[in-house]
Amino acid sequence: MNNLAETSTPIKFDSITIKSTRNATQVNIARIVTDLTIYEHLDKPYLTGVVAFSDSEDIVGSLDIGGGELVSVVLKTNSVDGYAPKKVEKDFYIDKIITSIKGNDTNEFFMLHLIEDIAFKSNLQNVNKSYSGSSSNIIKKISKGFLGKEIINTETDFQEMKVIVPNLTPLDAMCWIKNKTTTVEGYPHYLFSSLIEKKLIFSDLKGMIESPVSNPLVPFMYAEANISIDTKQETSRRRTILDYSFKDTEDLFSLISKGLIGANHNYIDVTKNKYHNSKFDIQKDIIDKLKNEKSNQPLYSDLYELDGQSFNEYESREVTQLMSTLAYEGNKTYSESASKAQYKLNAINQAMDGLLKKAPLTITVNGHDFLHGRHHSTTGTKIDVRFLRNINDHNSDNVFDPKKSGEYLIFGAKHTFTLEKYTTTLSCVKLFNGEI
Repeated sequence: MNNLAETSTPIKFDSITIKSTRNATQVNIARIVTDLTIYEHLDKPYLTGVVAFSDSEDIVGSLDIGGGELVSVVLKTNSVDGYAPKKVEKDFYIDKIITSIKGNDTNEFFMLHLIEDIAFKSNLQNVNKSYSGSSSNIIKKISKGFLGKEIINTETDFQEMKVIVPNLTPLDAMCWIKNKTTTVEGYPHYLFSSLIEKKLIFSDLKGMIESPVSNPLVPFMYAEANISIDTKQETSRRRTILDYSFKDTEDLFSLISKGLIGANHNYIDVTKNKYHNSKFDIQKDIIDKLKNEKSNQPLYSDLYELDGQSFNEYESREVTQLMSTLAYEGNKTYSESASKAQYKLNAINQAMDGLLKKAPLTITVNGHDFLHGRHHSTTGTKIDVRFLRNINDHNSDNVFDPKKSGEYLIFGAKHTFTLEKYTTTLSCVKLFNGEI
């Protein structure tokens, strides 16, 4: 049996069709495509991509591509691990030609930048309407009304408000509401698109953290030779980390500069002439809430000290926001909260997001586990990752590096399809050390 990780790709281009409404024509370029890259990100409610192909049939010239053509991508997964083949379909628009290089007089290499259809549709529209209700319901109304897109919602938000969207595109309006949304504990929400799902996903960080890892039996390993788990060799080889990057991490200085470690947050109600002050301490307001029996090396430690005082005890910044109240009878405004504790949720929301991305790890692996066509398994999901310690003592039971090994949350995914292989580059953030 061929080894999937070494000799074949689990994906093939079923069709990649460029459709032009200018001249009512369409061309399937799947057979001449050399590379296709699709990006997912936890902070983006749409996908982006790049398609590269060699044009010897004057496709670009005859279609007169001008940056508004629809590109329908249909990928087909091969039958692997006993699962039947599946088709993955996504629509994009060409938003620009990145480059073109002449190979000879009759051949030219093109790279086109793609953006998911909902982003292009959103860019053509303007929202200037009044909405009321919960954050998730307002987002659903905007998405359905302007984009015709349904949303998978965890329904963990609690804020009720009335807003007038101030001349934003639908996606910008949805993100504007999302940025204000938290759980009752202050966990932020994320609105993102998936290569697998047809719907947008609106989910909170707490649910992501508490979800199980997708690979509990066979972790992604940087050293394949040291896999000792009793499982199929093909699965183990497929989950070997091909490359990794661990750089520009642990930037605690920037978090302090933004007032996300220790700060005073002030809210001035210009309507009632009231002043609300809230002392933010990342240890008390976040780290103590995130403590878990698996998290023996938390994302921040109050043992960082200067002159005998913990970093989080310093009031490093004064953050002041102006707001108005009583604008709508019976409804709160976008900036209004019911209590001092709820005002603090804004700071907790921002600090959790910043802390989460403080130590990113980027790994490249075989892509099959993330595009099998059954369910979404990239952004917002968890994986188990293992790295060996930098020691030669193979007799030790503690062989894994606790700094890099453990449970990670995926916040970005780059799917790279070529004629020879399919890999996925994952941008991950460390959550727990895990059972290592």
